[in-house]
Amino acid sequence: MTTPCAELLNQLEKGELRIKVGRVFHLNDIVEAHRRMEDDSAAGNIVVLA
Repeated sequence: MTTPCAELLNQLEKGELRIKVGRVFHLNDIVEAHRRMEDDSAAGNIVVLA
């Protein structure tokens, strides 16, 4: 399966790509981020900042 990168970038540039961010974690909280991912309790995508 391939990812349609060009189409995703196009939508992003137009402001049409909607991504629901559930939680943002710092890298030192990666264990909690993984726990939220595993139990599906983030209520959206998980973002980890380095």
